[in-house]
Amino acid sequence: MELHLASMENITCWAFRKLFSGATDSYTGVLSLNYLLRKKSWKEVDLFPISGQRQWIQIATAKEEECKKFVERLLRDEKENPEKFNVYGIQLNCSCPSPYLTNIGQGPALIKRAQKVSSLLKVLLNQNKFKISVKVRLGLA
Repeated sequence: MELHLASMENITCWAFRKLFSGATDSYTGVLSLNYLLRKKSWKEVDLFPISGQRQWIQIATAKEEECKKFVERLLRDEKENPEKFNVYGIQLNCSCPSPYLTNIGQGPALIKRAQKVSSLLKVLLNQNKFKISVKVRLGLA
């Protein structure tokens, strides 16, 4: 049996995820690719080893170019910081109910834009290192 540990609002750090030793998979909080790539806040990606857990980075974006740059950065980071690098997969978040994300066309706003989600996934799948998943919800409410 697999047990996935999703982040909770304001409780997403590595230490929290490590507490749940029975979880097979854990997810970072939703990371805005625009913020990560533009503000150079890469240190917020905290993926030190957690015994028995596959770790996923959960991302929010609506831009293919951000996906491309993010994957390139992940691959570079793996070479530069192998002790910190424990990324199993990337999860495209299409469900975070944040009004901010919805207003800028991310999160659940992507549910109405199947072609955009498909386009984002094509970019994310253009590598053979990371598993890719999509987090969705039924509707915007």
